[in-house]
Amino acid sequence: MMAVSSPRDKYSAVWLVFFMLGLGTLLPWNFFMTATMYFTDRLKDSSLARSSANQTEASSEHRSPLEAKFNNVMTLCAMLPLLLCTCLNSFLLSLVSQRLRVMGSLTIIMLVFIATAVLVKVPLEPLPFFSITMVKIIIINCESAACGRGLPDSDPNPDPNPDPNPNPDPNPDPDPDPNPDPNPDPDPDPNPDPNPDPDPDPDPYCSSSLGS
Repeated sequence: MMAVSSPRDKYSAVWLVFFMLGLGTLLPWNFFMTATMYFTDRLKDSSLARSSANQTEASSEHRSPLEAKFNNVMTLCAMLPLLLCTCLNSFLLSLVSQRLRVMGSLTIIMLVFIATAVLVKVPLEPLPFFSITMVKIIIINCESAACGRGLPDSDPNPDPNPDPNPNPDPNPDPDPDPNPDPNPDPDPDPNPDPNPDPDPDPDPYCSSSLGS
């Protein structure tokens, strides 16, 4: 049995590709998870904060409804679209090319991340900011599912009757003999006589004795 040698990853190119894909799909979502304090601070009710003399007490005891439910809604908006898009990708695999799935998903994730960075400097009311943030979380997780499912691509239309001989003869016989000889000559003459005797003598010794 022949030993199969694995291909070499020259300059760690394959490792870098998968590393960048991991950054492109997971890093934006982790920004939403680790920056919870930023989002909850944007969701505080400004009227409660101004009416309270103690800012620490207001932030701990007088949390707004959007601020209180942010983590729960964020988890639902992340996991449910991720599950649904992963299931849908199994059915839509043959309709969209692998290149479009990967490149399109990464492009949309980049645009959503740019929009998130721009909104840091844009003042918004708590409710619009909450709605926009949840929509961005849904889009990012949908595209992450499409990108992750687009990597292990396979042939969506496999051949039902594959060729049993994967290495055919490069120079096949153009006119094979339909009735081959069942008892071929084991040692054929490499230099046959171009003018064979049409009536060979069956007993050459007997013919020589009669002639003498």
